[in-house]
Amino acid sequence: MTGRDHIYDLLCSYDEAEDPLPAFYAVWCQGLDKQEVARRLGADLGSATAATFADCAGITMHAYGDRAIFVGKAGAWIAVIGDRLCASDAALKSISGDGVKVIGMGWSPGGPGSLTYAIDGVIVTQFKITNPNVRLGVVPDALDSYMTGLRFHLGDDQIGDEGPVEVAESITSALTLIGRVTGVEINKRWLDAAHTLYVIPEGEVG
Repeated sequence: MTGRDHIYDLLCSYDEAEDPLPAFYAVWCQGLDKQEVARRLGADLGSATAATFADCAGITMHAYGDRAIFVGKAGAWIAVIGDRLCASDAALKSISGDGVKVIGMGWSPGGPGSLTYAIDGVIVTQFKITNPNVRLGVVPDALDSYMTGLRFHLGDDQIGDEGPVEVAESITSALTLIGRVTGVEINKRWLDAAHTLYVIPEGEVG
């Protein structure tokens, strides 16, 4: 799949519900192994079990009680799929301590959220996935070089004759940007491979 919505459509294909995938939160980290990433997110390392993304349906919605994260190596980075707490500003600042690079994004039933890039406990840049024109962070334009040809802003139709941007394209653009940063775009081969599922005990927030 290489269409404007291809990553969004791929993720939706793993959900048994008829509606579009209600939520998705993910974080990529460079400079740590997967056990240390899991530890910084508050996971019980002894809970590790092998799993694929298809085994993890629903983890993105469980930001209460015992929680779970799906963790695997993606090139030189570690990818984590979890819940909204895993992709929160507080979690990204915590994971990125000691010079680690972290990039995360998510959407919820309320709509697409933010894409955030942090290094060494500091948010470098952050923007709403559907409106990247408004930036926060110490270097707001840090990811601009990765945005070439991507469309985010809902309703925008300034690039080519492809029609206005809709949510699926905006989310796919965010995940494509992250793939350009990490060197590994999220894909079916990675989602179907065996990675590690960790439990985060109730009360642990990373």
